[in-house]
Amino acid sequence: MSNELTLLSPPLIDLPVISETYCSQAMTNDVLASLWADEPEAVAEMAYEERRDPPWNRTWDYYEGCHDIEVYLNKALVRIPHSNKSLVVLHLLYEVSRRLRKSFDLTDVRVFGIALAPSIEGPFPPLMELEMFETHASEGMTQPLCDEVCRRAYDKDPTLMYELSEWTRRLLYSFPLNIKFEALLQNEIIATGLVVDRYLVNNPWTIELTRRLIRMCAIDIDEVQRETSP
Repeated sequence: MSNELTLLSPPLIDLPVISETYCSQAMTNDVLASLWADEPEAVAEMAYEERRDPPWNRTWDYYEGCHDIEVYLNKALVRIPHSNKSLVVLHLLYEVSRRLRKSFDLTDVRVFGIALAPSIEGPFPPLMELEMFETHASEGMTQPLCDEVCRRAYDKDPTLMYELSEWTRRLLYSFPLNIKFEALLQNEIIATGLVVDRYLVNNPWTIELTRRLIRMCAIDIDEVQRETSP
């Protein structure tokens, strides 16, 4: 990234945090000040992408920029005790986005829908039933198989489902969490005796379970597009 682009990116400004459940105001200010000082190009890249596309249509370039910051935040939080670093990183990354958008006079991306459960400890509701997309039948998927694989994956690691849904509610994406998600689904598919390749895991199966999580969290896709379009 060029120095010119770095210079065009604003410094992180102070804002009251949306929630102190996972990161206090003081911790947010300290960690994000260090982020800008240590990784100005990563912040500049996210700032550039923040302005370029509407939040509902964020590109892989945006998420790759977020990932660079996610890596930094994970390292910065090594000495900070917390039961779930992923959600701390999520809230900090969301606060980075808020501060950059405020600098550009862009509206916040609000937290959509409702949480999957009262907390990451649960209790968790059963996975909802949902008719699969007809186009996925060509990938070797049937409705009973889809229901079984999705339910088994959900029941095996509901805390991962909670984490993923919280990232989705903020229109953010974590590569490490999604790698775990895909591996979990792949194991459950193999357990049914179905032979699949990685392409199959990365598309219809993840889509079907993600659709169910989105519905359970009452995330209205049309509402998201209306609110986050220019």
